[in-house]
Amino acid sequence: MTHIFRKIVISALGYTFMAGSGFAFAEDVERQFSTQSGELVNNTLQLAEAGQIQSALDSLEHAINLLDLQPYERSTIYQMMGQYSYELERPKDAQAAFENAIKAGGLLPEEAKNLEAVIAQLMIGNGQFRDGAEALEAYLSSGGNEKPQYIDLLVNAWVQAEDYQRALPWAEKWYETAEPKMRKHYDLMNFLYNNLGLDGRQADVVVSTDE
Repeated sequence: MTHIFRKIVISALGYTFMAGSGFAFAEDVERQFSTQSGELVNNTLQLAEAGQIQSALDSLEHAINLLDLQPYERSTIYQMMGQYSYELERPKDAQAAFENAIKAGGLLPEEAKNLEAVIAQLMIGNGQFRDGAEALEAYLSSGGNEKPQYIDLLVNAWVQAEDYQRALPWAEKWYETAEPKMRKHYDLMNFLYNNLGLDGRQADVVVSTDE
């Protein structure tokens, strides 16, 4: 996992830490923690704040096995498990936990949508380039916020998947918005145009490089 990718995903995961801080104030009875599970989660948050991430994760794995958890409780706990797994540099475990958070059925539509973007990024980071890129494209096509880092990830994912046709529109957007343009921008566009037989467009990039 590269430092750059980790920085991107940490930014995307930032909201998940809020899951533990707001549950006690939920007005909807279906989005509250019981006394038992609430106490356990509070203890978990204290462990995490003390830097005992593995102990916090172990506590949550115990909590998720409680039989009387409501969907909201399960979804929130799975989100926290995903966050802590990622902090422990276990991205595959994090991906699985976030997927379970959605499956548990306790998230609001916008919460689930945001988590889908996180999962797509983890898939790309875990080497699932095609599936991750398709998941991220699906998120964007359904109204998700098209952040610059998402464009970067899509370019890299499709290139890694060696699907240069799918990479091209994202790469062109990446190239057009780059300011200032650097050697890496010209090199990638030359590479894609060459592999796709788009000699005319490649010539334009070469001219731009020489100017």
